[in-house]
Amino acid sequence: MGPMMLVEIYVTLLSFMFVITSAMDANAPLHLLDRRIYEELSEPTETLGRGDLVLKEMIAYYCNLYDVFNYLKWKDEKGLEMIDVLEKEGGPKLPSMEVNGEAIKRAYKWEDRELEMITTMLTSIKSLWNKVTDKVYQFSSSLNVPHRF
Repeated sequence: MGPMMLVEIYVTLLSFMFVITSAMDANAPLHLLDRRIYEELSEPTETLGRGDLVLKEMIAYYCNLYDVFNYLKWKDEKGLEMIDVLEKEGGPKLPSMEVNGEAIKRAYKWEDRELEMITTMLTSIKSLWNKVTDKVYQFSSSLNVPHRF
């Protein structure tokens, strides 16, 4: 089992834990989650519990992006539609984001362990986004529809 697979297992377990124990808005559109998370991690807010909320939103983002991946894998055009909305709204921003770990730790009053959860989620999102783009190219080319990134 490679390190990337271990990260994905870790993220999956972590996401189940948060889904069960929190009332996050997992149905929020991907483009809204992308923008909210990007803005918050770009300039972390010193608000009690804000870091935990961002982490929950990242898990919701990952789960929603995984849904897109599955739509594309099953050759369901809903996946392409969701990607189109994400692109039209200026996203995705998270897959290419680099975070300022010290600013996040300072704003959320976190230790390295909590920051590692954010960086692990970003790594998982980047990896899943790469898989999604591969599926977009495969699916859109089978439909003879050009797709841009």
